[in-house]
Amino acid sequence: MIIAPYGVWPLHLEVPVRRAVLYIRLSRDSDDSTSVEAQRGTGLLALAALGFPEDQVAIVMDVDTSGAAKLEDRDGMSAVLADAPAVLMATKLDRYARSVGEFSRLMRWADEQGVTLATADGTLNTGTPAGRMVANVLASFAEYERDMIATRNTEAHAQRRKQGRWVSGPAPWGFRVVRRDGGAYLSLDDAAAELIREIARRVLEGETLSGIARDLTRSGVPTPGWKGIPFVMPEWSSVFLKRRLLSPAMRGWHTHRPVVGKGENSAGLRGAAKLITADGATPVQFGPEILDAGIWATVKAELQRRAGDRKQPQRRDTLLLHIATCGQCDAAMYYGTRHKRKDGTKFGTYMCSRRCPGSLVTAERMEERVKEEFLMRFGRVNLVREVVTDGTDHAGAIADAEAAMERLADALVTAEGHAAVVLSRKLAEFQEQHARLQAEHNPGRRVETVRTGRTCAEEWDARSDAGRRSLLLSLGAVATVARSQSRRWSPERVEVRFDGPEWARDPAAAELADIAQQEAM
Repeated sequence: MIIAPYGVWPLHLEVPVRRAVLYIRLSRDSDDSTSVEAQRGTGLLALAALGFPEDQVAIVMDVDTSGAAKLEDRDGMSAVLADAPAVLMATKLDRYARSVGEFSRLMRWADEQGVTLATADGTLNTGTPAGRMVANVLASFAEYERDMIATRNTEAHAQRRKQGRWVSGPAPWGFRVVRRDGGAYLSLDDAAAELIREIARRVLEGETLSGIARDLTRSGVPTPGWKGIPFVMPEWSSVFLKRRLLSPAMRGWHTHRPVVGKGENSAGLRGAAKLITADGATPVQFGPEILDAGIWATVKAELQRRAGDRKQPQRRDTLLLHIATCGQCDAAMYYGTRHKRKDGTKFGTYMCSRRCPGSLVTAERMEERVKEEFLMRFGRVNLVREVVTDGTDHAGAIADAEAAMERLADALVTAEGHAAVVLSRKLAEFQEQHARLQAEHNPGRRVETVRTGRTCAEEWDARSDAGRRSLLLSLGAVATVARSQSRRWSPERVEVRFDGPEWARDPAAAELADIAQQEAM
């Protein structure tokens, strides 16, 4: 908006050439704001001191405009750039811009057009060399202030997340925002949470996500975020259901999608969601869980199995997690893809969590070694399934502990010094917790053992890596890796044993029992 002494000039009219312009910018405007009038009065007095009476001054305003916005994106400033007044006045430097880049552009434009930039507080006057130097220094401080404000806001948001508070934005599906204790928190949306549990139950019963989505649409169930406008309700989709069921929000865990890039390069884009942890491993709880640990882990495994059946690329399951052991210190070994071949492609390895020298082993060859030993011992043996009744089920908690250990192991790969010591201690704590849960895990007392009708080899071929790991663990598999004296692979480095049920310790006897049972039928 351009205001002349006797009225308002439309934006398409030019500012009178070689006259003075008072530029007023306000980030936010409100009814009780006096900032515009304060800038107007101060600026007119400063221009009068320079010899420009009020009838020779045009007032240009940009209200509700950020100081970081580009010059040409502001209505008032773009009109000034199209003309060339003798003097361009603002009350303070930050009224022009809070970005060094934008202020430098304004300086170049002023030099080219012969325009003097000045401020009413006397800190800027580009009519002199000293004034131009001061201008750049002050603009740098203005940008520094803006960055500090952004940093303080980011740190405050991070602190609120760690406290389990909801920072901003709509609540995740299944929750609603509530106000208490001076902050925003999330509580369950009972109807939505019940719908999510129903969808999870249908998935575990074998229904496809596409079929569930079509059924919800046909039944007229409102999608999350629907505003109630008739005839425009979006359809449910399998992609939406899968993303939400796999989201840590189902456990009431806090995630954050950080902005990609910095400053003007961020473009408002956000990266992948990251789980917020209090200590590098324990997820921050922002609300009650919709799906408990056991059900969520089972749903995730089922959806990943279906995706694997379609040969879609998935995040790699670690086959020998809690199976691979360092022969030097008996610590667990963890999978990583940090190493590269000569052609630049990465390859997987298992490495001791305590970083024992010579413990590194190629994942592909080690897993093949364990597979060969498994098939040699159990390939023709009929797999036995245990029928159990009620008991203590720690499956979900065990899955949580395993996920925490994997997060810590990933961080440990690049950690150094004191950070590596702290992470190693935390990893040891979770290993102890995992061992305790495994020892207490007894989902039911054994009633009888039942032959599944499938050999262990057939079961191996039918399962994903996660299922194969479960099969190996049920047989008490342990793969101990000896220290390597050279870079060459040797199968003798890996000793494989099975400490599981009695039939697993003596597979030959189990095979004879199978033959006898078949002959008796």
